[in-house]
Amino acid sequence: MTMSQMNSLFIVQSSYNRLKDSLNELAALQQASDAILLMEDAVFAIHHPDIETLQHLHILESDAHLIAPSCKVPITIIHYTQFAALIAQATKVITWK
Repeated sequence: MTMSQMNSLFIVQSSYNRLKDSLNELAALQQASDAILLMEDAVFAIHHPDIETLQHLHILESDAHLIAPSCKVPITIIHYTQFAALIAQATKVITWK
């Protein structure tokens, strides 16, 4: 997926206690042309088994230290300038807290 093809950007900042519900909601909503950015506590979702149903996952470089070295989930680590580009390219931006 190139950025110009992106429909929605889901920015997930859910607390750790709400991660499972957030993943279930995202799985029901995400389309092939959507991207997901996990931030702060939501980065821990990368280790949850349900994460494998989601596509086009991004994590900010500043949160990348929360990912275990053994993580096998395909993710893209981005800088803040790339984050801004994702927002600019998205038709709509939805924040999950």
